[in-house]
Amino acid sequence: MKKSRRLYFGGEAGEFENFMLSWKIRGAKKGYSLYITDERHEDLPETGLTMDWTGVNKDVKRRQNKALRLHNYCIVDLQEACEPRMISAWIEESMGSTSEERRAYPFGQVWIVLKPMISHYRGSSMLDINQFDINKAMIKMLPNENPDAIFNRMYAVRQRYAHQTDLQSSESSWVGLVVNGCTDAYRPVFLTSYSQNKHLPPSEIRAKLKADAQDNYESMVQSKETVSEFVTSDEVGLFPGIGPKTAKDKWWKGQECYLCGSKKHKAYNCPKKNQTN
Repeated sequence: MKKSRRLYFGGEAGEFENFMLSWKIRGAKKGYSLYITDERHEDLPETGLTMDWTGVNKDVKRRQNKALRLHNYCIVDLQEACEPRMISAWIEESMGSTSEERRAYPFGQVWIVLKPMISHYRGSSMLDINQFDINKAMIKMLPNENPDAIFNRMYAVRQRYAHQTDLQSSESSWVGLVVNGCTDAYRPVFLTSYSQNKHLPPSEIRAKLKADAQDNYESMVQSKETVSEFVTSDEVGLFPGIGPKTAKDKWWKGQECYLCGSKKHKAYNCPKKNQTN
């Protein structure tokens, strides 16, 4: 049987080096091997296909156009070789968030994709990667909880792994974790907010989700559909030593009532216990 010449990588860490070698060999045959790097090649204009060549030397223009064409071959071969689930988030992030950035490099920027890809398959141990996945799975909202809590848990995970560049997710992935981690009571709020704002950059979508969820929570507190004593908005609760302590934590240590802040009584004797806020 004739051996398939299709370039393929299924995501097995042990096969990554073989894949990189095969990719570079293929790149040498097609002329793009110089672009298989985690640094932008000097011939690639920063503005990509939107480059304004007015007044640019003809030789420079010819060289940059050739570089853009070969780079596109390079990034397209990478996308065809890998399972979509493996690199789609990295590709999406490398394309940029604005329409101008996406026109510049419509297939993505290979050097930006390669940085997390190389770090992921050569970097942290599988133990670190597994723990990162476990911590991301803990980004959940508890019943009757202030929705700020799920955002604080997400921020806590990001802060814990901020120094490990190979253990990072795209901005869109963090938004997805928050939406998927909300309770059933908040799912309509989150999904509606997301669908209305999905055209925005991920950071702005996250801010809209947080604001809309908090408005809904305050309305529920006012109507007594939920109780405001479950958790405060500054709750982190995932990793010790990250972020401010909650008022409820202080109460458990005997410092103050977590409903009004007084140090003279506990919450069950608080005058504000049965008041709407």
